[in-house]
Amino acid sequence: MRNETRLAYNAYVQAIADLNGVPDAKTKFTVAPSVQQKLESRIQQSSEFLKRINMIGVDAQSGEKVGLGVGQPIASTTDTSQKDRSPIDPISLDSNGYMCTQTNFDTAIRYSRLDAWAHLPDFQPRIRDAIVQRTALDRICIGFNGTSRAATSDRAANPLLQDVNVGWLQKYRLNAPDRVMHEAVEGSKKVKVSNVVGSDYKNLDALVIDLLQLLDEWYRDDPSVVAVMGSGLLHDKYFPLVNGANIATEQAALDLVISGKRVGGKQAVTAPFVPQNTMILTRLDNLSIYFQNGGRRRSIIDNPKRDQIENYESSNEAYVVEDYGCGAIVENIEIEPRIRAAQAAASAAPGQSLAGASQYELMLVKLATDKRRLKAIQSVARKIEVKREVLPEYDTYVSGALAGGRGGQDDVLMTVMIWRIDASDYVGALDVARYALHHGLTLPDQYERSTGAAVAEEFATAALAAAKNGEPFDAEQLVEVAALTADLDMHDQIRAKLHKAIGVTAMNLIRNDQLDDVNDWARASQAVQNFKTALSLDDHAGVKQSIARLETLLSDADGCRKAARK
Repeated sequence: MRNETRLAYNAYVQAIADLNGVPDAKTKFTVAPSVQQKLESRIQQSSEFLKRINMIGVDAQSGEKVGLGVGQPIASTTDTSQKDRSPIDPISLDSNGYMCTQTNFDTAIRYSRLDAWAHLPDFQPRIRDAIVQRTALDRICIGFNGTSRAATSDRAANPLLQDVNVGWLQKYRLNAPDRVMHEAVEGSKKVKVSNVVGSDYKNLDALVIDLLQLLDEWYRDDPSVVAVMGSGLLHDKYFPLVNGANIATEQAALDLVISGKRVGGKQAVTAPFVPQNTMILTRLDNLSIYFQNGGRRRSIIDNPKRDQIENYESSNEAYVVEDYGCGAIVENIEIEPRIRAAQAAASAAPGQSLAGASQYELMLVKLATDKRRLKAIQSVARKIEVKREVLPEYDTYVSGALAGGRGGQDDVLMTVMIWRIDASDYVGALDVARYALHHGLTLPDQYERSTGAAVAEEFATAALAAAKNGEPFDAEQLVEVAALTADLDMHDQIRAKLHKAIGVTAMNLIRNDQLDDVNDWARASQAVQNFKTALSLDDHAGVKQSIARLETLLSDADGCRKAARK
């Protein structure tokens, strides 16, 4: 940390201490009530979605829910000559209260980033806003994906924060399972939406109309009830913003899109982290996050061992559904994605782009979302984990595109091919590579390589890395890549690297240096041949010693065979 950064940082820490009335912010302290309320307001205001739900401070760690507001009808008549008028409590409360549990929002900022910010006049707000924005997103993520609270959560195993707290959807599954549809036919574990004969619903409108029957009757026609849709359900009918259509669609903020059209008579909205093939019918103000007043703790630590400052912050929180009768959920929705992908791929002739094909455009939106998520991750290992996590969500699109495509340019398909290589799904990558190379598809601009060069180099790199780590690699895949790219133009060094990888992989399969097994002899011969090809293409291929060693083994084996024949 530079000296000027140190001065700005010290001023920031002292300002935090002064605001909270404590002598030192480096020691754990309770955030002052006024500061806590301002922080919660900033968190809510940073997200359009959070603005539309309730964020409520409560004094007790557990208790009865605050309530949605006027819920059930209150109008009535009474013959007072026969009995007294009977007022009712309009607040729809049930026996399921709330329990605020501790959630940690611990963050670290590297010295290098602080140094980059130090000269800016908004140094302190930048640090604050970085924490506020991440807290807001994490709360939304927990609300839609949280299923439990572990004593110690595991972000690697639960990247959507499933084990941090129990979110709204899980509350429905636990406390109102009769308002959750996860299959249309018993045992199918899916809700099929398609105009194909045998599907459960012809379209999403029909599904919504049916799902409305799971709401209490007085909510069914409530104009505030909306259809919150996961990314797997995005369709240009409801979100024409995706295609740039000139139809009223409000993008209230980056985390909330409100459609100008309706689905089943209800306004369609989409928010971040909603499970992909899930829809929630509810009023947004039926969802709440409670935080305990006086329950926020904080300390700020300078950790030179890690070259970073660390902000340890915790809040006691609960995710609350105010009235289960005001909502219903449908999960496992399947909208014939393979058919849609095949139709989209078939709509463009070779050499043309698929831009304008609705399913393709929607997949581009998903791809952009996943790319933004990857860009925010610095760890290469973590990036690979995330790619492995999201890649299955592209499988039905890819299989449909490969089956019905005519060779139109498809950036989704090409990106998936590279991601599959990164995630060690070499079989899946080759499936796309065959199609791409046959039709002459090009990679998106950011890759700056031809398709053939990228396939050859990526497979070669993966095989050589596997060999270095003592791991097996399918030599036949490398041979197929060499055949697929044999007539394509690329740098000699790349082709040399591919032949070197074939040679190394074959050499590592040799079980006995005596080469007395016919398969070992063939592997050694194959390795030498490919090493020599690599050397002819690149003098610095690094294969000369391997060639010398294998030629010695082959010569000795020849001598032994001749001696044996005598």
